[in-house]
Amino acid sequence: GSDWSSDVCSSDLNCAQDSVMYSFLEKLNPMVKFIGHFTKNEHYKYIDMALCKLRNPWAGFFTAGWGDIDLIDKLEKRQQEMIRETRDNIPPPPLEMHMTAPEIMENDNVIIQHGQYKTISTFAEYLPAESEEGYIRIVKPLSWGRKEPEHPPMVLLLPGTGEKGYGRRYDGVALPLARLGVGSIILEGPFYGMRKPKGQNGCKLRHVSDLPLLGAATIEEGRSLLRYFRDLGYGPLVVGGISMGGLHAAMIAALTSFPVGTASLVGPPSAVPVFTSGLMANLIPWKRLDKDAHYYNLADRLKNRYFDVDKSKMDKAHELMGRFLHITNIESFDPPLVSEAAIFATAKKDRYVPFELVENRMKELNQKWRGSELLWLEGSHVSSYLFERKAFAHMAMESATRVQHYLDAHPEYVVHKK
Repeated sequence: GSDWSSDVCSSDLNCAQDSVMYSFLEKLNPMVKFIGHFTKNEHYKYIDMALCKLRNPWAGFFTAGWGDIDLIDKLEKRQQEMIRETRDNIPPPPLEMHMTAPEIMENDNVIIQHGQYKTISTFAEYLPAESEEGYIRIVKPLSWGRKEPEHPPMVLLLPGTGEKGYGRRYDGVALPLARLGVGSIILEGPFYGMRKPKGQNGCKLRHVSDLPLLGAATIEEGRSLLRYFRDLGYGPLVVGGISMGGLHAAMIAALTSFPVGTASLVGPPSAVPVFTSGLMANLIPWKRLDKDAHYYNLADRLKNRYFDVDKSKMDKAHELMGRFLHITNIESFDPPLVSEAAIFATAKKDRYVPFELVENRMKELNQKWRGSELLWLEGSHVSSYLFERKAFAHMAMESATRVQHYLDAHPEYVVHKK
């Protein structure tokens, strides 16, 4: 294979440290659950706090300021266009995919392939040059090598915040899915791993505007990837993710005009509470952003924007962050075609996505997306990420089953394998 087909984990030393730290923490699961009998599961929130401190305590997010202020209006306009396109059944742009030959991974009982494509994002000119090429890993059960099923279920797995390379999603989600007879498409997201811009410290985005830009590009690429695999006859299709990947998965499902399921593990209903009130807010240089906001006269430029910031932390910079990121609210989207195939899992002790700020919003989303399922987990954000990935694979599998039921009842949506 060529150099982009290997699982590049970016040259950061952080990557090796992360994987050692995560595998050590995973081994603690039985003990962590046992302690829960005595602490009423309150100890879970300290796992979030400890990991936030451990993960590169010296560098924060948005150290280069707000970034491209005018981009937010363009992103919002494009979001409205995609909502209209979905209502009018206009397909997303096609991808030109270059695929490596299938490779058998004997030990894992899977077949893998790697794909590379040029981003079709309408914001390609704003993306860092390193993010203009997109990369995927396709994972299929070994049994598909002899004969693929007539309706091969596939799950598009999106990255969480700072998730670089395929490794953790491959081991933790794609392999359990393959054992259940489900294939996966693992997306390397813009700004991360092989697509990380020079000068960015690990996963810490340099500008506030990078966050909604990353989201928009992920959503546009995700929609086109679903189209690409559907055109090849794959399906039922599901889009899933953990943390930020879960929010993007819900958005992609809402912006797809054919049947697709959603699996979201600890995905927030918006990036706003995460970056203004959750633990991530401690990694943001608020004084610098506040100073820049005055310089750019940001308050006037964002004054018509709705915001939902924790009032106890309300200063100008937090309020403006809320207005700036309000386009990440899932409530702005229509429910997907098969809303009953959406499964959300929310953690009660989450400190990255503060549970008290999102509980009611998740309940409202569950009502709006008729027939969707909302699961409450006892753990925290990090403990869910570490210990619930196999459960997440089962959520995706269940979602695929529901999409298949819908397809059985609506055969006009079935695309036959080429």
